Amino acid sequence: MTAKPESRLQRRIQRALLREVGGWWTKIYTGPFQKAGIPDLLGCVEGLFFALEVKMPGEEPSDIQVKTMRDIRVEGGAIARTVTSPEQAVRVVQNALARAEKSRKVRSTKQRDKSVLRSRDREDSRHASGDRRGKSGRIRLPSYRGLFED
Repeated sequence: MTAKPESRLQRRIQRALLREVGGWWTKIYTGPFQKAGIPDLLGCVEGLFFALEVKMPGEEPSDIQVKTMRDIRVEGGAIARTVTSPEQAVRVVQNALARAEKSRKVRSTKQRDKSVLRSRDREDSRHASGDRRGKSGRIRLPSYRGLFED
């Protein structure tokens, strides 16, 4: 039995991703018990999650596939895209990794400028106003006595 052109393309894309960017990649095989619209390739590279829908050039994803990719982007902040070639898939991942690296550098620069209050720099937390610990170190709970009486 000969593989479908899209299946061959999925394998080529998966091999290219493993070779060019590394990470973890898996092909999702659909069936009657599988949720509809799940992208063909799922992967994780350097802490970023990718969901790639593979289509032959000129083909478009179905409405449910578009909705699922949008849901993945909105809910998880993942990169969900439709790709038509190994080169495009590698480019999508490399661009996302570059943006993430730039974001990490900006974030670390901002964090460096903030002063950090460590526990050894603070006063003893039992002396702070609003602390609910007694002399024994146990938390004092509020009294609910009389609250439920008529």
